[in-house]
Amino acid sequence: MDLTGIPVIDHHVHALRRAHPADAMAYRAAFTESGDPLQLRDHVPHSVYYRWLLREVAAALGCAPTEAAVLEARRAYASPAELARVLWPKANIATLLFDTGFLREQMLSPLEMEAATGIRSFEVVRLEALAEDLIAESRTFDELREAWRAAVGGLRAGGAVAAKSIAAYRTGLAILPVGADLAAAAFRPGRRRLASKPLLDFLLWEAFPLLARQGLPIQFHVGYGDADADQRLANPLHLRGVLQEPSLRDMPVLLLHCYPYVREAGILAATYAHVAFDCSLVIPLGPAGAARYLAEALELAPATKLLYASDAHSWPEGHWLGARVYRKALGEALAAAHRTGYVSAGEAEDDAAAVLGGNARRIYGLA
Repeated sequence: MDLTGIPVIDHHVHALRRAHPADAMAYRAAFTESGDPLQLRDHVPHSVYYRWLLREVAAALGCAPTEAAVLEARRAYASPAELARVLWPKANIATLLFDTGFLREQMLSPLEMEAATGIRSFEVVRLEALAEDLIAESRTFDELREAWRAAVGGLRAGGAVAAKSIAAYRTGLAILPVGADLAAAAFRPGRRRLASKPLLDFLLWEAFPLLARQGLPIQFHVGYGDADADQRLANPLHLRGVLQEPSLRDMPVLLLHCYPYVREAGILAATYAHVAFDCSLVIPLGPAGAARYLAEALELAPATKLLYASDAHSWPEGHWLGARVYRKALGEALAAAHRTGYVSAGEAEDDAAAVLGGNARRIYGLA
C-alpha cells in the first residue's frame, strides 16, 4: 500500500535544537537511547537505522553517504529548522504535538517551531517537569499542592492539548493513591529531580481528576527508553489501578513507545475504551522489524486505538525518516492483513488514514 499521500499527525515528538550538532557524537546521540559515550563512539554507527539514515540524508542533500559528508552538507542550512523546511514536506508531515519537558533550554518552543518550520505545532506538558518547577518555587507542601492544582487545572486554557508523565523513568508505572501526610513528609523545597515515589504518586493522583474534568489526555512513557527506565516497572499492565478508576474514564490515556510491551499495550487498548497507544521510538530506530511491531499492535487492538508518533528530537532527520518508516511498515502490515482476507481493501485504506492522523485528531480534539 502506498500511504505517502496521507498527511501524518505526529502525536508524540520533541522539538528541534536551536543550533546544529557540534560534532559527530552529538549528531549520533539523537538516534539512540544510550547515553554511554562508548556506545556512541563504537556502536551507534553500525546500527541498521544509522547506516540507512546516512544514505537517505546524503541522497536528499546531494552529498556522499558518509557521516563526515552529511555533517558538512547540513551546515549549508542556517539551522536545524531551515533543514526541516526542506525535509519535512517530503514526508507529508502535517501536525506535531511536542513534549516540551525535554532539554527545555536547548529546544525551540512550539510557537517557535511553527514559525520556523511552517508545521502546525501544539504543546504537551510534561508533568514531572512542571512539578519540579513548582517544587523549586514552593516553601511548603501546602503551597506546592495549591500551585500544582492551579497549574494542572489550567492546562487546557493555557493551550496545551495533553499532559505527559515519565513516571516510568522515575518510580515506575504502579502509580498508587498516597495520603497527603506521606507526600508532605517526602517534600523538600528547592530545585531537584523528582524521584520520590510518595510525592510523585500523590501529585499524579491529584492531577488525574483535573485532567479528566478538562477532557485532557495524558501520555505515559512505556517500555523502551534510556537507562533511567527500569524496564520491569515500565510495563503498562502496572497502570491497571489508574485505568480501572471509574472517575477517570474521561481522561484519555495514551501509551507511548510500548516496546517490548506492544502486545500488552494492545490488550489494554482492546479492553479500555479510553486507552490508545503507539509504537514510537522503536519505529524508526528498529526499521527492520517495524511491520512486525505494527502487526502485533493490531492483533487485538482496533485500528481506532493506534496512533502515529516518531518520538524524534533535536535534528529534523528523525521526524522525516520516522514518518517514512512508519508509512512503509503500516502499508506492509495492512497489505498482509488484506492478502489473508482479514480486511478488505477499503477497510485497510480507512485504517491507514485513522492511524496516521484521524485517531490523533479525534483524541486530542484537533480541527
